[in-house]
Amino acid sequence: MRPITMRILSLCIVLLLVGSIAYAEQVRGSVVNRDGAAQPACQVRFLGPADYSVWTNSEGAFFLEDPQHGKYEVTVKLGDQSQTFEVAIDQYGLSPSTLVVSW
Repeated sequence: MRPITMRILSLCIVLLLVGSIAYAEQVRGSVVNRDGAAQPACQVRFLGPADYSVWTNSEGAFFLEDPQHGKYEVTVKLGDQSQTFEVAIDQYGLSPSTLVVSW
């Protein structure tokens, strides 16, 4: 191979490696009521291999940045109401990703 081609190939490999190291996984979920209506302003607390606490946005969605994979007990709280779920986080995301509360 020519020297310039080798340099370009080397640069591409370095950029791919740096990009994969900098990648941060984002997990998305949502909270809806039994009628399917989004539930904004809910606290969503994850207890398991790591502990996280996030809030749902105006569309009932929440996000976790670079979470540890494993099984979690998740408690969704809105005012005096709360409900607990068993979930898992893996390379495919959150399962289940939609948490349906009874209120």
